[in-house]
This record gives sequence, structure tokens and C-alpha cells, in this order.
Amino acid sequence: DEEVNVITILLCVVQLIIAALLTVGGLFKGIWWLNFFRFIILIAGIIPISMRVNLDFAKLVYAYSIMKDTSITGCTARN
Repeated sequence: DEEVNVITILLCVVQLIIAALLTVGGLFKGIWWLNFFRFIILIAGIIPISMRVNLDFAKLVYAYSIMKDTSITGCTARN
């Protein structure tokens, strides 16, 4: 979980940096802060927020599968 959190934070920082570079590259034409938020929304498609939800759901399914497996007696999934 900690590794996923670190990767998520890193991806968000990269997203902010890319949006800032695109805003500066546009030479602040128009309302610069509005353009910055537009770039954030556009780049958000690259880094789907649902990644975390998918990982948590996969953990739930795997833990259920381990608990119901009859060939592994006495096994308890931690998550």
C-alpha cells in the first residue's frame, strides 16, 4: 500500500509539472490560471484516479479467493 501511495503522489506531482510547463510554454496567453486548470483536466485522463479503486478491489477478490480455497487449510489473508 505504501508503494502505491508513493507512486500515486509521484504521478500527481508529474501531472502538476507537465501542466505548469504547458502553461509557461503558452506564454501565459489569456487567463493563465484557467489554462493551468484546463491542462490539469486534460492530463488527468493519462493518470486515471480509478487506479486506486481497482487495486483495492483486486485485493478484496484475491483475499476472498484465498479464504475460500480448500487446498490451503488454515490460511488467513491479511487484507
